[in-house]
Amino acid sequence: MKTSIVNMKKFAKYLIRSAKKNAPRSLRYWVKVHNKNPASVEIETDATCNRRCDYCPLSMVETRKGRMSEELYHKIIGDLKVMNFSGNLSFHFYNEPLLDERLESFVAYASKKIPDATVIIFTNGDKLTKDRVHSLVDSGTGIIRISLHDSKTDNKITELLLDLEPELNKKIQLERYYEDELALMNRGGVVQLAESREKTDLRSGCDFITQLTINYEGNTALCCNDFFVTNGHGSLKDLSVAEIWTGSAKKRRNIFLGDYQSEICQKCAFG
Repeated sequence: MKTSIVNMKKFAKYLIRSAKKNAPRSLRYWVKVHNKNPASVEIETDATCNRRCDYCPLSMVETRKGRMSEELYHKIIGDLKVMNFSGNLSFHFYNEPLLDERLESFVAYASKKIPDATVIIFTNGDKLTKDRVHSLVDSGTGIIRISLHDSKTDNKITELLLDLEPELNKKIQLERYYEDELALMNRGGVVQLAESREKTDLRSGCDFITQLTINYEGNTALCCNDFFVTNGHGSLKDLSVAEIWTGSAKKRRNIFLGDYQSEICQKCAFG
């Protein structure tokens, strides 16, 4: 009897997830977006990256330099605490998070202030070691997602996984970009993708708008594809996260529903 009840509950949850996924975007907006906190917040604490991938805007500009002050970072986390934020928190935009030696302390601070959030570290894996995995997890990291850009790093990470304890292995996720298997974003038309890397189709609407992306200067981007942060929602040096989020609600609604009024969205979805 208990088994039947458990199976019925699982089936009901499956039906709800399926309905949310396949429902018209207008209905999904009311379920997923309207008056909701960000699904994820991305904070770029340091601007630097050690790679220049040809499918990334960094390959087209001079080296980015700069880092977020601890004071501003603490202010942003405080804002999220007031909002009872419980989504995903990560530390990237167009940077490599592991190059910031303050990362573990930032993770620990966030884990203490907003314990219901899930910390995800997105990294290219070049600087990842067994000791770093331990320190990140000990600080409160829930998931380490590694974007693999070449076979050399892939082999290195494979060896690392073999050396990790099983409970830490479970926290590692891999995504391979160098085998032309993934559709990519053209980053608002900034990068020209090879024909083999067919870009993601966003013509019906864009879920990226459910995230809040903050660069190292405290400026909020329109989404993760707004590399130059010229279409964003304002500066967190002047406004709170809640003010930024509620003030951009109409713009985000239109984009979620596929009403692309800005040039960057049009190039991203149709270009």
